[in-house]
Amino acid sequence: MSERSSTSVNDLFENAKDQGNISAEAVKTIQLFDAGADIQAALGCDVNDVQASEVILVTIMIDDSQSIRASGNSQTMRDGHNLILKALEESKQDDSIQIHCCYLNGKILYPIGRLSTAIEIDPNK
Repeated sequence: MSERSSTSVNDLFENAKDQGNISAEAVKTIQLFDAGADIQAALGCDVNDVQASEVILVTIMIDDSQSIRASGNSQTMRDGHNLILKALEESKQDDSIQIHCCYLNGKILYPIGRLSTAIEIDPNK
């Protein structure tokens, strides 16, 4: 039986630097950004917490740009999101839906989780 090598992502970038494939500055920049932590934070649940054999993944991205506010469409955007939640809740697959919502400008309204944990948007969110 062979022993598995334990190589971290940072080791891979260091090796790429040593081989001349990327610069030392690129390695420093990459190491400042912890993508793994960001991805885990966005997931919101552990894969072992999902009891279904099949799931429906829904991601909603809300346009919260200045142009939406300036054109008076903020409430329309909120209403659209909330109507999607209502329609999904009324579906036959509601307990197999995993949902996530974020804003175009980066803020996460709620991470991936069960449909029952989704948050309706009001003017304060």
